[in-house]
Order: sequence, then structure tokens, then C-alpha cells
Amino acid sequence: NGGVGVRMPATRIARLLSQWAGPISAPSANLHGRPSPTDGSHVYTDLKGKIPAILDAGRTPGGVESTIVDCTQTPVKLLRRGAISQEALETALGSAIVSAVKTETPYALKFQVFPCATEALFIRKKEILQHFRRPYGVLSFDVPDDDANAQFCGCFTPDNEASDWFALLREAENAGIQALLVHPFDPVREHFSEGLQERIDRTLHQLHKDRESL
Repeated sequence: NGGVGVRMPATRIARLLSQWAGPISAPSANLHGRPSPTDGSHVYTDLKGKIPAILDAGRTPGGVESTIVDCTQTPVKLLRRGAISQEALETALGSAIVSAVKTETPYALKFQVFPCATEALFIRKKEILQHFRRPYGVLSFDVPDDDANAQFCGCFTPDNEASDWFALLREAENAGIQALLVHPFDPVREHFSEGLQERIDRTLHQLHKDRESL
């Protein structure tokens, strides 16, 4: 629509860079469809040989991408959910925001994702993968799953700032698995933020057919 998007970084390194270089015109440091990088090593993996250097200021806070809003009209429109919630923005603006968030395509991962609605289904799918000797990983919430037969065991704790959804997905890829089994979980009980819930949905709904077949 002819508008210009302006990023307002909170990190000290990004602000110092903009003060030194002036206004910077650049895309995000990620490939379309891939889980977003949250540290320098992720950027290196995705963009090795395509960029001359990486200014690594450590792991990004928040664990999800930035929130995007359109301030060119009233009321303000929310275009992408992110680290700053819609409620926080409405509080800061003192007015309601209209959601115009579009459904994004699933992440392009190197393994299939199998969300399991029940623990019985989780156990059954694990047995099938073991029977056919397919390398697999397991992803749990809050309580680790120490599966000795799995090539990857990840545990995500939303209340822990060190927990990183995108980093877990990349670790699973690096483990060389073909399938990722996801333990049953309750998003309401886990208190996921809006932005995080959207990224989790985008991962778990990667292939709808994976829910019922291996």
C-alpha cells in the first residue's frame, strides 16, 4: 500500500549500529519459511556464503519475531503478533487495535511433525517409529521425556526466558531425525503468549496429514 516499515530495536548493539551507520535499509536475517534465527549460529547456518559478516550480539530476547502494526490509519491494525502483545500495545496507545493478522504458511522443516492429542496416541506412534527404525525425536512441555531410543529430546518451558522454541526446532534438525513426536499439552495451562502460540500452531500444523499417518 506504499507504506514504509520502521523497525525500532531495543538492544544496545542495534541502536549503536544505527547511530554509527545512520538509517539502515535491510531485510530480516532469515530465509522465507524457515524458523527464525535467534542467535548468530542460526544466521550462519541459513545464510553461510550469502552475506559477508554477522554482528553477533547474543541470543535475541523474547523467542519470537517482532510485533508489526500499521499506524497509517485509525484504528491501528495489528499485522503480525510477536514479542509485544496486543494488550500491551492497546495499553500504550490508550485505544483498541484491530487485528489484521494473516495465516502464515507452515515452517519448512527437515522432519515431519506429529502432534499427539493423547498420551496413548503418543505411545502408539512412538512404537510405530521404533518398529520401522525411523530416527525420531520427542518434544515435551515443562517435564522432560528421557527417551533412550530417541535421537532428540527437547523440553519447552514457556515461563523460562532461556527456553527458545525456534532453537529447539533447529536442534531437532541437527540431530538428523525424520519425525518429531509432540507430547499432549494444554495451551491455556501453559500460559503461552499470543505470539508464541501462533508460532507453535504454525509448527504443529506443519502437515495436517501427519496427525493421522506416519
